[in-house]
Amino acid sequence: MPRPTRCLPALVCLLVLTACRIDVTVGVTVAENGSGEVTVTIVADPELVAAASGLADDVRTDDLVAAGWQTDGAATTADGGLSLVLVHPFDTPEQATALLSSLNGPAGPLQAILVEREAALSEITFTVSGSGRVDGGLDAFADAELLGAVGGTPYAAQIAAAAGSPADAVGVRVVVDLPGDVSATSGTLDEGDTSDETDGEDRAVVAWDLALDGSATAIDATSVHSLERGGQWSILANGLFVTLVAWVLGSLVLIVLVIRSQRRRHRATDRFDRFDRFDRFEGTGRL
Repeated sequence: MPRPTRCLPALVCLLVLTACRIDVTVGVTVAENGSGEVTVTIVADPELVAAASGLADDVRTDDLVAAGWQTDGAATTADGGLSLVLVHPFDTPEQATALLSSLNGPAGPLQAILVEREAALSEITFTVSGSGRVDGGLDAFADAELLGAVGGTPYAAQIAAAAGSPADAVGVRVVVDLPGDVSATSGTLDEGDTSDETDGEDRAVVAWDLALDGSATAIDATSVHSLERGGQWSILANGLFVTLVAWVLGSLVLIVLVIRSQRRRHRATDRFDRFDRFDRFEGTGRL
């Protein structure tokens, strides 16, 4: 599957040399039923856009769209920068795991990221685990074929002379948005109000900023979504239960009434038959 980060190699070299910056955010939003979407947002600052004329026209997304990613293409930001947002929906946590794996080259940035959902009678537990690591400096942002063809990182000597580093020019951030309350995490929890105003569902947003020096960042978060507290799910479940009980009781009452009615008709028919046979036996019955 084509990777959204493949457009970064030349940009990274350029922005290190020109004191520009580009930020990449990988977001995972999970719904209560385990579906959701993976979002990759790439933002180049105004200095990079000015230094790389025609950058917006050079962004190609045909392969990504063919692989199932959704995008409106590159767009100009309010401060004159450039942003590219790519979205890929998923139906299950397993699909989310596969999508996150597809974002990686051999050197990262996401290492063995696993998205899981475990449902019980009273709660649903969501878990995101793995690590983030960018190995090899700028090599992490280039395809192996490119490095083999040029014999190493493009413009490495110029970058060293400029005393720049990838960490000064590139930011890689991972953000997960999960239902429920976070019970444990190695990331930074958004302390703001993350509840969904539409249905009152509690949600938590956790973020990690990855280092670009090869050191690993633990990516772990667990949230628990209770099914016992108020909210539409609880109301709906209680309503369905009451409806089911009422339907069962109504069916039982109807069955009893039908049986009683049939028994009355049988008794009435039996009495009529006995009287009819008696009248015939006495000679007073009429055919």
